Amino acid sequence: MSVFQVGAMIGTGLAFIIAGSAYEFFLDHGRELPLIGNMHPWQQTFLALGLPGPLYVVMLSCLRDSRTPGGKVGGEGVGLMAPPIGKANFSTYGLLFLGMSGLVAVSYSFLTWMPTALIRELHWSAAQVGRIYGSTVLVSAPVGLIFGGWLVDKLVARGALQPHLLVAFASAAISLPLNLVFCVAHGPLFLFPLIGVIHFTASVAIGAVPAFIQIITPRQSRGLTSAIYVLVINFIGLGIASVLIGWMSAQAPQDPGALRTAISAVVLASLAGATVLLWLLFRRCSRRQE
Repeated sequence: MSVFQVGAMIGTGLAFIIAGSAYEFFLDHGRELPLIGNMHPWQQTFLALGLPGPLYVVMLSCLRDSRTPGGKVGGEGVGLMAPPIGKANFSTYGLLFLGMSGLVAVSYSFLTWMPTALIRELHWSAAQVGRIYGSTVLVSAPVGLIFGGWLVDKLVARGALQPHLLVAFASAAISLPLNLVFCVAHGPLFLFPLIGVIHFTASVAIGAVPAFIQIITPRQSRGLTSAIYVLVINFIGLGIASVLIGWMSAQAPQDPGALRTAISAVVLASLAGATVLLWLLFRRCSRRQE
């Protein structure tokens, strides 16, 4: 699951690098397009990056199911809980989904607003920020994902109690003080390594928790449960946290540091909630397993 999630982080890091360079190119060399007319550089950037889309569709169409006919998919779950529709499990899934929403909000908030914050504070061009921030994400987030998956597997092999939840809790708890430092960090030489470490720690559990959901959920409910999980974390991380950051920063439009202050406030609140919720869930599930 962690390796699968690495693809998204690689795409995100490359998107910043490629889009920043493309925007800079169209800013200097943009021209009127046939049948379309004049377009802003950012519009031309979107158009250029969307052109390979049909190629990806062709690549995806070549994927085939590698299972043998009649093969079984997974097991029936480990029996820690009944199907998620049961009332007794609503709080368990609720704690997990909300706790991870707070943790995922860190990555979403940074990816959505950090480039703009860096442009305002450092007075860099979009291409400069895209290259440096994109490279930071491209390295730190995939390494964090792979490390998290490796760590969970090691803990499972040693018989640790609820290793997936332990790693998720540790990810939130360690990210919290790092973001306190982020509030007061200044200068690119200190800021970018710190951002890289935050992306690393916030990514550690991104692959572990979906794997945990597959393990604890009965086979017939795994697709629906995973869909609800993705819906909740995206609704909160993107639909609430990112929008709230934009609203808060708009209250001080003349302050170039207002955006980073808003990022820090929302991220710290999200991490505080995530740390508490994931700890409660870890303790509850550990007691069941003992």
